[in-house]
Amino acid sequence: MATIASSKLKNSLLHRLLDPWGGRLSVSAAKSLLDIKFSETDHARMEDLCTKNNGSMLSNSEQEELDEYERVGCLLDVLHSKARLALSKRRTAS
Repeated sequence: MATIASSKLKNSLLHRLLDPWGGRLSVSAAKSLLDIKFSETDHARMEDLCTKNNGSMLSNSEQEELDEYERVGCLLDVLHSKARLALSKRRTAS
């Protein structure tokens, strides 16, 4: 439970930190942010880790690796959201 609350706080802080970007990202910057993605190799590794996690077979280092993928994935989600918002605001302002 504390981990979930901690994650929500971190995400909330991240949103506030990045909020000024929401409407001021250039079109090219927003599109560049949307191009940032996990590689096929990373997707395969995440799938492997998730499969092992479902079977409760992760080592401590694998759990840390999966946690890091989750943290980076959340960051990418926030960046992509801000980029889409900036592009949407540009379209409606035009």
